[in-house]
Amino acid sequence: MGYRKLVALMPMKGESVRVENKNFRLLSGKPLFEYMLDTLLSLQIISEILVNTDSDVIRAQIFQRYGDRINVITRSDELLGHDTPMNDIIYSDLKKYSPETIFIQTHATNPFLSASSITDAVDLYFESTECKLYDSVFSANRLQSRIYNSKLEPINHNPGNLIKTQDLEPCFEENSCIYIFSAESFLNNKKNRIGKRPAIFEQDVNSVEVIDIDTPEDWCHAERVLMMNLAHG
Repeated sequence: MGYRKLVALMPMKGESVRVENKNFRLLSGKPLFEYMLDTLLSLQIISEILVNTDSDVIRAQIFQRYGDRINVITRSDELLGHDTPMNDIIYSDLKKYSPETIFIQTHATNPFLSASSITDAVDLYFESTECKLYDSVFSANRLQSRIYNSKLEPINHNPGNLIKTQDLEPCFEENSCIYIFSAESFLNNKKNRIGKRPAIFEQDVNSVEVIDIDTPEDWCHAERVLMMNLAHG
């Protein structure tokens, strides 16, 4: 479709709390960040890829692998540390762009997110914003099961009336795979990548595409997926 091209944001820290050197650790012989960068580079709808990092190692490895095809910027001192909100990092990236610029944010920790899913999410964004009903898109896992809160109170069902799970009101779990927004909507919504009227790009919670590597168990799961893919050609 003849939509405007997007700027892709993929922020990366050098240090990780639960998986050491996660973003550039080798996953099946390939640095983790290369999986997502390769996917983004394959898409003609992406005009620029911007990596905001605090790591000299990541910066050097990206330049060695991709040259000037990736725009790498050094994270400012006030944004260093594990507790910095992601929206603050995004805000620092947006300053040099016009309000009309459209961004897609992804993470190195979603190595199996496909180009086709990204394209579908972008299609949803433009279709949704053109009709003026929505101002942003984020991906989420559709959950259609009996869900409780931390106090064991039912969220989406009545325990006294156990209807079929497929008839339950679905819940949605933000999965951190895809966020699409304009600089204007970000600023108009108190510097938030999810706008005031977001559309949800639904993904299957059981799909390998939504694997988000956050723990050693997640890393092992990703390795098993790659081994199975290799075994099946």
